[in-house]
Amino acid sequence: MNIGVDLDGTLISCAEKQMYCLRDALKNRESAIDWEAVWNSKRDGANNVIALRANGATEDDVLTAKAYWAAHIETEAYQKYDQVTAGAAEALQKLRLLGPIHLISARRNQENFLKQIMNLGIFSWFDSVQSVNEADVAEGKSAVFRKLQIGLYIGDTEVDWDAVSAINSTGYILSTGQRSYEFLNAYGVKPIYTSLEQVVEKIYASLSR
Repeated sequence: MNIGVDLDGTLISCAEKQMYCLRDALKNRESAIDWEAVWNSKRDGANNVIALRANGATEDDVLTAKAYWAAHIETEAYQKYDQVTAGAAEALQKLRLLGPIHLISARRNQENFLKQIMNLGIFSWFDSVQSVNEADVAEGKSAVFRKLQIGLYIGDTEVDWDAVSAINSTGYILSTGQRSYEFLNAYGVKPIYTSLEQVVEKIYASLSR
């Protein structure tokens, strides 16, 4: 069985990188914005523009942050904040016993993506590394799933859920990354998982039936 996994919010942290990037973009306006609320808004489904508008940012702030984010979020200056999720190595070791593991993530810059994986020391975890265009992540991931004949996919967003549902495969969606449990539940994701360990246990249980 071919197994697909997402990166940000699934195997590595995502909050620190994103919030440092936004705060640096608006460092002259930092005190005017409720940054905790911005992150909570993003966890509840908002993109950067909506989250900033709702929590103290002006339209000029939004435009500044949007441009800065596009130019910098995938650079090493912010990738340095990424941390491998506790239990990720052990989880993938168990999954490898079931088949090849493919890293499938949305990225603008393939070169920086590969550098990120190398810097994290996790390149050897995967049988292949695939990036998809951020313009249409669900369709891009679905296309890769079909090409690689992915039997199951582990991610952390509603887009991951849509992508795996489009090919009638099995999705295991975590609520510990980009999206909150409440948002995923309201979107219709079921079941929702709270750790990679729980995901692996569920996968093995489903195979033993």
